[in-house]
Amino acid sequence: MDKLGRIDHIALSVADIKRSIKWYMTSFPCRLVSESAREAVLEFENIRLVLVLPSQEPAHLAVVKEDAHTYGELRERSLGIWTTFVADPTGNVVELVGNPPNELV
Repeated sequence: MDKLGRIDHIALSVADIKRSIKWYMTSFPCRLVSESAREAVLEFENIRLVLVLPSQEPAHLAVVKEDAHTYGELRERSLGIWTTFVADPTGNVVELVGNPPNELV
């Protein structure tokens, strides 16, 4: 069997970052990794959940892809990750997480 891909995180649109952090952290065992005015990152045992404001970025699924740079220019995002965005055939947003430009082969 081929090696399976890895989901880096799932981003959900929320109306209020602080209120959503409080709800997730009191409802589920997770920890706050980072928080800003536009997003928060919560870590669970098997995945990160990113809470985003809909005015700042769309809800999306982020997948680690070594050749992410072949889909578009990589830009540095929070937590030092480099990504580009694409859409699936239905129009769902997928963020491709790649390597920083100086690590590209």
